[in-house]
Amino acid sequence: MLQTLLKFWLIPPAINIAGIIIGVLLITRYRKLGNTIVLLSVCSLWLLSTAFVSSRLQRSIEEHQALQIADLPKNTNIAIVVAGAAHHDLAKEYGVSTPTDSGLERLHYAASLHRRTGAPVLLTGGPMNRRNEVHSEILAYSLENEFKIKPSWLERKSTTTRENALFSADILLPLNINKILLVTHSYHMKRSVSLFTQAGFTVLPAPTRLSAAYEWYEWRYWMPEASSLALSASVIYEYVALLRDELSLATEPDAAEKAPVVTN
Repeated sequence: MLQTLLKFWLIPPAINIAGIIIGVLLITRYRKLGNTIVLLSVCSLWLLSTAFVSSRLQRSIEEHQALQIADLPKNTNIAIVVAGAAHHDLAKEYGVSTPTDSGLERLHYAASLHRRTGAPVLLTGGPMNRRNEVHSEILAYSLENEFKIKPSWLERKSTTTRENALFSADILLPLNINKILLVTHSYHMKRSVSLFTQAGFTVLPAPTRLSAAYEWYEWRYWMPEASSLALSASVIYEYVALLRDELSLATEPDAAEKAPVVTN
């Protein structure tokens, strides 16, 4: 329930639309307040829909640069772990469910890392969406058929990033694999590194889709577009989820003693 509230009502565009509705309702009795709320809601929706603002938001949460393969430790027992994303239920053109764009971007990078390092791949993600299909199995189908790589393990139970980490640890730590190349989007990496570290891993971040550089004086970067709004929404959700995780950790018994230091 909390996950749904965070994902759909506290981030754009839902929160902007709610602000516009509230502002309109207030105008009849509190004209100045109502107009201010409507103006702020509309302006923030426009700004969050621009490439310049969304890229700056993304950069603000990026703590890790692109992975340099040459810097990886040699002869290390290491695995590539792909954080779950989402998938389309039964894509008609394929006849099977397929990963979303985000899932394919992570798979593409994981396949590249596998070819360059030889490290085995673990795919994460449990049942989701209306058909209740296992996400990691959807990813595995695409990885094998589109990239010709067979994953070594599938984590089939998780529905959140925290569970991605915990259930991956259940698979890998008993095999004495405690160092991982973690593949996910750059805006998702800060929270993912923290959660996988808490689960017992030494994490080598392997972010994909890093932020682009846009100059403020280029007018086209101030034009609203759906992809930029989606990116802004993803980053804002990550900030809200980070706050939620910190509050959750703080309320656990002896949280200060149990919380490990994040490894970059």
